[in-house]
Amino acid sequence: MLSEPGPWLAAVIALAVFSPVLIWNASHHWVSLQFQGGRAVPHHLGVGLFFSLLGAQIVVLLPGALLPLAAGVREALTSRRAGETFLLWLGLPIAALFTFIPLMADNGMMQWAMPGWLMLMPLAGKFLEERSRTAQWPTRLMIFAAGLLLALTLGAGVEYRDGWLGAEFPHLFRHGDPTADNTAWSPLSATLLGQSDKRRDFVLTLTWRDAAKIDNAIGGKMRVFAASDDPRNFAIGLDPDELEAQEGWIVLRTPLPARLENTVRHCFQRTAQAATLTISRNSRPDASLIIFRGDGFSQRRCGLVAFDQ
Repeated sequence: MLSEPGPWLAAVIALAVFSPVLIWNASHHWVSLQFQGGRAVPHHLGVGLFFSLLGAQIVVLLPGALLPLAAGVREALTSRRAGETFLLWLGLPIAALFTFIPLMADNGMMQWAMPGWLMLMPLAGKFLEERSRTAQWPTRLMIFAAGLLLALTLGAGVEYRDGWLGAEFPHLFRHGDPTADNTAWSPLSATLLGQSDKRRDFVLTLTWRDAAKIDNAIGGKMRVFAASDDPRNFAIGLDPDELEAQEGWIVLRTPLPARLENTVRHCFQRTAQAATLTISRNSRPDASLIIFRGDGFSQRRCGLVAFDQ
């Protein structure tokens, strides 16, 4: 197969498509590649994380896809057909690598391996198509899987819209309802942009997740920074010297330990509470925010770290 021009042409096209990532990283100290690569550096065995993420992959694939997928991969491993071999080389290394990284690095996410399984799905389809010629169970399995997927999709849609599951069964989510992250902080726009205090043109918060919520809410009309040792993309292009002695906003979730609140407020010489805000889904509160005005920003007091200076 490698003696034919097709795979080499595909590699050139893939490199061309990926080249903006390389060019951007080359001019920004390879920051994103270092970050992502660092997450896979072996530290110590993560047996618990490995099995929990493996279980999550199985749940996401569901029996309707998992069983045919496993059977299709097994048959393809002994097949001599070029198409099946190509799919195996395309998907299996990705799926295996990102499934076992959590075991070595004690770090990872369930979705890392999913692109690999997706590339192997044609093998599951081939297996079902061949079996459906002589048996009825593949058709029944696909109907069952489609019905289950539809039910789960509708249930997830209702949960994302209303948050009823987390509200009715609070002990189900030990660390809070994960669907709350889907709720936009749109009301924050009126609070920050509607103020007559126009000289404040940046917002400071505690985490990159909250920074993303704030940035989305205000539509990029102010710079948003995270006073954190993990600011992610909110450190790119940050020049703390430009903010020195300037006035801005602080937006924090509550309840928050006093130590963390003081850490962020310490970035300014003076702060004063401006407002409180509750983010809700159909009258169910998802997040409580407290907003401060900050005067006299100080990089030395705050300790923000810029990736790109």
